Amino acid sequence: MVTIPAPETLTKAERHIVNSWFSAAEAVCVDPWFEPIINGRHRLWNTLTHFGDRLVPLAGDALGYATPTNTEVLGEVWPELYRVHVDELAAIEWFDLHDPMNSRFAHALDQAARGEHPAPR
Repeated sequence: MVTIPAPETLTKAERHIVNSWFSAAEAVCVDPWFEPIINGRHRLWNTLTHFGDRLVPLAGDALGYATPTNTEVLGEVWPELYRVHVDELAAIEWFDLHDPMNSRFAHALDQAARGEHPAPR
């Protein structure tokens, strides 16, 4: 979870949009090495002109499955799936590991690749 400062002047409709955008069940989900966007494509419609050159907040998809319940279903090979994701992420030139959120994302992938369940944040 991430706490973000929000303007105090959000309208009821704007609060609804923000809650929808950042809801765990409705987040815009995609991993940097994968296309197309998994969930939330409709929330991106007509927003890029608003964001301009600023970053668009997205949630990763793969880490959502690095939980005891999901990895039990995936079986003993589940860390190998995350090792592949670590390699895929390392091959992406534009991914900025200096960004704190990106760094946390990469660290959680490394944990999963070692067979550890990353702590939800």
